Amino acid sequence: MSTSEVEQLTARIAEVASHALRDATTMPPDVYTSESLLALELQRIFAAEWICVGRVEEISDSGDYFTIDVAGEPLIVVRSGGQVRVFPNVCRHKWGRLAEGSGNVGRIVCPYHAWTYSLDGELIRTRYMDGAEGFCPADHNLPEVRSAVWAGFIYVNLDDAAPPLEQCRAELQGRIGNYHMEDMRRICGAEEIWSTNWKLLVENFTDFYHVFHTHRDTIDRYTPTEMIDLQDGGAGYSFGTARVIKDAMPESPFEPHHPDLDASQREAFAMIGVFPAQMLALAPDRVFYMCLEPLGVDKVRTKWGVACYDHDIDAETANGIEALYQQLNGEDRPRVEGIQKGVRSRFAGQGRLSAYENMNWEFTRYLSRRLSG
Repeated sequence: MSTSEVEQLTARIAEVASHALRDATTMPPDVYTSESLLALELQRIFAAEWICVGRVEEISDSGDYFTIDVAGEPLIVVRSGGQVRVFPNVCRHKWGRLAEGSGNVGRIVCPYHAWTYSLDGELIRTRYMDGAEGFCPADHNLPEVRSAVWAGFIYVNLDDAAPPLEQCRAELQGRIGNYHMEDMRRICGAEEIWSTNWKLLVENFTDFYHVFHTHRDTIDRYTPTEMIDLQDGGAGYSFGTARVIKDAMPESPFEPHHPDLDASQREAFAMIGVFPAQMLALAPDRVFYMCLEPLGVDKVRTKWGVACYDHDIDAETANGIEALYQQLNGEDRPRVEGIQKGVRSRFAGQGRLSAYENMNWEFTRYLSRRLSG
């Protein structure tokens, strides 16, 4: 797609975003299939915004690490003592990938020529470099990538000029800070690759409209559509709540909750889209989350998990909660993968939005702000 075609597509997104919710439509189908638009998204969104890459519990001990790509940049996220650090997953010698997957190490050793780095990124050992005149190991330390932690989640930002994470999350913190998600602990989760555009998965997670039918056997049992409270989002996020019927699913208790929650929060869950690519379903006792990494126009890596306050949760309850969210994902996945096929149809057009898709409308407005100009 040419530059002029990308400009036309971003103009169409802006046109959709200009409408009030009562007149809102979906974005054009081409938004979910354009390679050039994805390149622009990676540049203006994923390489410039705070991107959630996981939970701190994934690297609880010194030397724990996991690898991730952000906007095409391979990164290694590691705990060094009591601090979370993020480095390029690229050796400073000849660009070898330093690590794969996750694990625990005392040092970071390149598998190609064994250049060795401390957990602070310092180059501490090189063999057979004596003949390299003027070689100074200190000039070849791993550069640290900006990272920060909010509410127990780890974020990365490739843009040194971006505002601090604390500033970006200040408004949302004011609404949900008393949940204290930093006190929760991850009890289950997985990484999966879904055959759909990343934006479709964001929209699906934050779409109250599909719950009554797609999830009629799971979450609609305790959060029926009639109990949804449509609310406005804010700077960098969308937001909505739904009251819960606590005794509707004995396999999924909503206790214990944090004592700082107010009466309404103890009886509801909040659905939150943390732009660009993190989603939260925040219940009184737990959070179900997804962090997304685009792998192509029709492929996305989703890192999902559930964290809760109960650090001594028994195996039966934990297994029941995991089974619930496995089932939930199993209900969603064929729908969004089917939509990805549908957007390529010659008959695909722009559909009208329900009022219960207001969080999708706010996501469109966010995309317009980031991609236009």
